[in-house]
Amino acid sequence: MIREIKSAYDGNYAIRGDTNDADCIIAQSFGYRKEHGIKALDPVNIKLARFVLEKADELDLRTILQVEVAVAYHALSAKKPTFTIDQSRNPIKYLDSWEVLEQSKELMTILDLENPMIVAQAHHVGRVALQAEKLDMSPIVPDGLPADFDDKSEQKWTRSRNLWIRKEIPGMPLLKVLGKL
Repeated sequence: MIREIKSAYDGNYAIRGDTNDADCIIAQSFGYRKEHGIKALDPVNIKLARFVLEKADELDLRTILQVEVAVAYHALSAKKPTFTIDQSRNPIKYLDSWEVLEQSKELMTILDLENPMIVAQAHHVGRVALQAEKLDMSPIVPDGLPADFDDKSEQKWTRSRNLWIRKEIPGMPLLKVLGKL
C-alpha cells in the first residue's frame, strides 16, 4: 500500500500487466461539473474518455464506464459504452470507486471476463487497482493516464493535488479497516 500512497501523492503510479491481455476496460470518473443544475462535461473525464476510446478501438474491448466518463465517451465519438455505471444502490450515498468496481465485477462475472484494464486519473488509479484486486480481479494498469485536476469540479478533493492528498491519503487506512483496500 506504500506505493499506492506515494502514487496518490505524486501521480507516478505502477504500470501493471500487458494491455493486450485485457478483456475489458473499467473507467472511473474523477470529479464532475454542474451547469444549470445538471452534470456537465469536464476536462478530466473527457481525457479519460478519450483514453478509453483509443484503447477500446485499438484492442476491441468492451467498456464499463462510470457515468461521467460514459457521457464524455459518447460525446466524443457518438459511440455508447458497453455498460454504464450510473448510480449508487444506496440512495443516501454517492457512487464511490468501490461500488463502481463491485458493479463492474458483477457484469464481468456474467460476461466471463477477468482482466480489466483500469482507467482512472493518475493519482487515483493506484488505489483503484488495489481495490480491484480485493474484489478478485486481475487489474491491468496502462501507461499514459492523465494526471490533471479540475479547479471547477463539484467534488472539492478533485480540484487540486493538495486537496486530493488531504482526502485520499488519510482515507486509505479507513478503507483498509472497512475491507475495501
